[in-house]
Amino acid sequence: MKHQKPVISVRNVSLSFWKKHVLKNVSFDLFNEDVISIIGPNGAWKTSLLKVLAWVYKPNSWTVTTTANPVSYVPQKLQFDHTIPLTVKEFIQFYNPWVPYENIIAALRDIKMEGFIDSFLGKLSWGELQKITIAQAICSKPAILLLDEPTASIDKMWADAFFELLVELNKQRKMTIVLVSHNLRTVFAQSDRVICLNKKLCCMGKPAEVSEDTHFKKIFGNHLAPYHHHHDHWVHHTH
Repeated sequence: MKHQKPVISVRNVSLSFWKKHVLKNVSFDLFNEDVISIIGPNGAWKTSLLKVLAWVYKPNSWTVTTTANPVSYVPQKLQFDHTIPLTVKEFIQFYNPWVPYENIIAALRDIKMEGFIDSFLGKLSWGELQKITIAQAICSKPAILLLDEPTASIDKMWADAFFELLVELNKQRKMTIVLVSHNLRTVFAQSDRVICLNKKLCCMGKPAEVSEDTHFKKIFGNHLAPYHHHHDHWVHHTH
């Protein structure tokens, strides 16, 4: 059952670079087995908040309590030399040397990429490569999966299908998934909770609640209303 207890509690997190504050007194709870989307305008430092949750960045002041482990983090784009003949299996095993082979196969099956295990990374499309990075992240069976803009630079239809795959993973593996996204329509259709950030926490809650919040409307306008809840998903009805 969802919402039994927070898996991450963030209290008064502040972060600065070169003496410039980029996050100010951010506090929230993330609940077990939720899909949580972090949204905000450009320059809101959404990725930096995600890296704080992944312990990539150490904030100036903070209380971050994680009650579920392990945590896996997937950056927005995997940087590597496409000419290196590295297979999918070799890539996943490099980052997960102690994970049983059957876990790797199960992860690839869950993201519908089991037929690519012997494919070369350099030959994959951007979307296929992004799915492989997620397989790499979930084969260790994390309790929390952090994703930085997993649908960036892909078309709308593919982005919708990709987000649906994440929701399916959330249900199958009972993971908490936290992602940064600019795809507002899909975010509000598929997320359990939404965090609206602009250097500080503007608002947070269920999609319908956030879509009616004055802080959200000040940033994004009224493009997302109205919403109706059907079959555990938020459905957007356009005028």
